[in-house]
Amino acid sequence: MGLRLLNYLKTIVWSGIFLGFFGLWLIPNAVYGEPISNFIFQFNLGSLVSFLGLSLIVYCVIIFIERGNGTPSPLDPPKKLQIVGPYKYTRNPMYAGYLTFIIGLFINTWNVKFLELALLFFVSFHLFVVLYEEKKLKKLFGQEYVRYTKKVKRWVPLLF
Repeated sequence: MGLRLLNYLKTIVWSGIFLGFFGLWLIPNAVYGEPISNFIFQFNLGSLVSFLGLSLIVYCVIIFIERGNGTPSPLDPPKKLQIVGPYKYTRNPMYAGYLTFIIGLFINTWNVKFLELALLFFVSFHLFVVLYEEKKLKKLFGQEYVRYTKKVKRWVPLLF
């Protein structure tokens, strides 16, 4: 089995674990009993935002596997620093994709639990990135990563 195929399979497994948790616990707790908006525009806008977030996640996964010879999992990260595609503009586009997906769910439902979830995820992602991931990437990629952090913002291009 080729390395790329193995990386795709590992990514599917990790994604299944994450989405299984998300789908089997978080979404029903937030949505049941709360009707999806009757406003077609709102529903379509929310769906578009969620789709854009999901597309960004998938694009980042493909970059990690195809160019980085790794997976999105911290247990099996890319072997090469990726500074292409969305990584040219933000150091954490995959996390931004997750947040965008959840915000799209909020727009669909107007359920404040999705905003709370987005805030919880952002704080968790930020702490994980600052306390663990950036240190690990600096150790793995050295000065190449340090130069990258000076050029590209952590979250929002040109801001922070």
